[in-house]
Amino acid sequence: SGAHSLPPVRATGGGPPGPATKLYGTLSYYEICNNTKNNGWTIFQDPNGYIGPYAVSLDQPTVWVGYDDADMATRKAKYARSLGLGGVMVWDISMDDFQNMCGGGVNPVMTAIKEALTQGSSSSSKTVTKLD
Repeated sequence: SGAHSLPPVRATGGGPPGPATKLYGTLSYYEICNNTKNNGWTIFQDPNGYIGPYAVSLDQPTVWVGYDDADMATRKAKYARSLGLGGVMVWDISMDDFQNMCGGGVNPVMTAIKEALTQGSSSSSKTVTKLD
């Protein structure tokens, strides 16, 4: 990690596809973890916590990805809860680490969101009453 808070280069297009997603400009959380654990990518955190982390390929410094980890997902979910919102939106739950490849447990991002939204609740499910 470093003291950087912004990506080192401008985004000029989609990054290379991941081995699982196979889409230019799209990496799953577990592909990002794999890159940081096994392929020499470095994670940078915003010291103020305003944006989620980003990971940079040190071999190809023009290749980087911004993402939300469990800590940033928790911050965002708590913020939504503090505003009295009914929940948060996730683009694609299949992009979480559903096989615990990163070592943070199964679905660490979704778990962090659930825990932040249900913290202090007696139940994680609520009854919704339709008003006519």
